[in-house]
Amino acid sequence: MTDSILQPIRILIADDDDAVLDIYRELFTTIAPSASASASASASALHNLKAKLFGGAVPVPPQEAPFDPHYCHNAEQAVAAVRAAVNANRAFALVILDMRMPPGRDGAWAAARIREMDPYLDIVIVTAHSDVDPHTITLQSPLFYIQKPFHPYEVRQLALALGRKWALEAHNRQLAYYDSLTGLPNRALFLDRLTQDIELARRYQRQAAVLFLDLDNFKRINDTLGHSFGDALLKTMAERLSDCLRACDTVTHPMPAGTAARLGGDEFTVLLAEIHHEDEAILVAQRILEAMGQPIELGSHEVIVTPSIGIALFPRDGTDVNTLIENADRAMYCAKRIGSNTFQCYRGVEPKAPCENSDEKKQPELIVENHCPAPSRRSPTATPSPSPFNIPIPHRGRDTASDSRAACPSDCAGNAEHGIAGDAYPA
Repeated sequence: MTDSILQPIRILIADDDDAVLDIYRELFTTIAPSASASASASASALHNLKAKLFGGAVPVPPQEAPFDPHYCHNAEQAVAAVRAAVNANRAFALVILDMRMPPGRDGAWAAARIREMDPYLDIVIVTAHSDVDPHTITLQSPLFYIQKPFHPYEVRQLALALGRKWALEAHNRQLAYYDSLTGLPNRALFLDRLTQDIELARRYQRQAAVLFLDLDNFKRINDTLGHSFGDALLKTMAERLSDCLRACDTVTHPMPAGTAARLGGDEFTVLLAEIHHEDEAILVAQRILEAMGQPIELGSHEVIVTPSIGIALFPRDGTDVNTLIENADRAMYCAKRIGSNTFQCYRGVEPKAPCENSDEKKQPELIVENHCPAPSRRSPTATPSPSPFNIPIPHRGRDTASDSRAACPSDCAGNAEHGIAGDAYPA
């Protein structure tokens, strides 16, 4: 915890005056005590004085967090810098904005845009104009306000306090909303983001997709190799899933931005917040299958573990969080039923005919679309037929994991037009 507090505090300073920026540079640049002989002598004299004051036990001065300052000249540059930092997952802890930066936008305008992109960082507005009402500024957004002229260390101490506060809050958010093993968003954060994205999709009349992933036969890894190997496998799979969503050639392979999460165990989800057609979700699923199905080195063993994926679309397959997740989960189990290492799209519901002499309401029947990949030449795991999971010891070997335990829900029916029913998937 102490290490996270003492990490460099990333600060962005925006001011149109180069002379003012030079003052900030001097203020936030740490000068080593041994930079000059006079500085060393002063430090020695100060140490002797403390020894006289406190006796033999000289208190150790607290270690100050270093600063990582960045500078720009106007409001537009400040907004662009924050956007780039958020996209690179290197958020600023603090932004210091001059109120007036002619001839462009002012600091209040930048503060409003920055707050929309990153609600967690702190913003300090600095002004020398007496006609600026601090109350009016802080009503628009929670801000800190400093009137010029000010003592330089007033700003430095404020930056230290806000930077440490930001680090503590970031640490608490990490514990509350991120999986401790993989670093992915956990169930709570995924549900929160899905709720927000559903509301946005409903407001702007657009589609969204939920992909539900389950690793095929992961339990055999834990039972055969041990939980430490299982944890290593989960971390590798999480990294591959995240890399797959980030690595996108927008020219030749357009793919919507996605957010991965770990729900628990060997279950993962992907949220595609804005898509135009089901084919975009299918493209993501295909890339995930390819990326996660590559061999993995676990100690002296090389294993291949594949995912099964279910896809549900908003609003076609559900208009609320629970329905979307449940339908994506159902489609995923249908993918396992036809052989794993594939994906299924939930295709909506059709009413079943009620039973005779029954007052039951018509029950929904799941309709999925089969997407069975062609058998791979590199590995037998691309076929759905169960294969033995053998661990060659002590020799190095390749282990295959295929799932035979999952059963498709009773109301799961394959799409007949694909000519695939039940276990009739070609070997």
